[in-house]
Amino acid sequence: MKLIQSSVACKSMFLPVFTLILLACSLDPMTHSKTEALSTQPAAESADDSSSSAAVIDGDVSAGRVEQEAFAFDYDAGWQPYFEEELPNMVDVRLDVETLGAVIETGQSKQTPLRPFYFNAAVVMRKAIPSGSSLEEVYRSTYAEQVLAYPEAAKDGVSQLGGQPALERTYPYYSGEPRYDIRELWVERDGWVYILSLRSQYTNKTNLDRPGFKTIEESFQFKD
Repeated sequence: MKLIQSSVACKSMFLPVFTLILLACSLDPMTHSKTEALSTQPAAESADDSSSSAAVIDGDVSAGRVEQEAFAFDYDAGWQPYFEEELPNMVDVRLDVETLGAVIETGQSKQTPLRPFYFNAAVVMRKAIPSGSSLEEVYRSTYAEQVLAYPEAAKDGVSQLGGQPALERTYPYYSGEPRYDIRELWVERDGWVYILSLRSQYTNKTNLDRPGFKTIEESFQFKD
């Protein structure tokens, strides 16, 4: 009889203890944090906003067209426009100009601790032409202030963009260890200089001839 009473007493003590253990597990911060992260993951994956700066590296981005007030151009699949959002992390060539936006090749990138770093980009910039000045004067004075590791490697020439005559500069640019090949086309329109800057991390001499750059440059047009 005493043995039965002892067993019942043990069971009655075990149930409250077991209940407390379950409650403690449910309040464990690591368990809660993991559950919360999992619950928000599908929402992030299902977001369909091609202009968002939270693009996934190597994401399947469709081809499209950038339409702005002063210009327009096409871009290939695998490139993503950023004309209304914060620009992703990419090489800064440190020119005294206004950046209007960029198209980034999302498949060519490296994950940094904070966000992706993109290797290939086409950036559209502009700068006002002061009264009494010219396109060539603004072009030369702007580059005169840029610090280059090898200024003697910069090459100047003439080209076309959007059916308009353009000044062209190509130069290597070092951002820490990586070297970038830069090609920039300058066109005068309505008191402004518009600049198409093609930027590619150097791996071989044909990087600036990549198909994505050709699509952007050849389809670029200015609006009246």
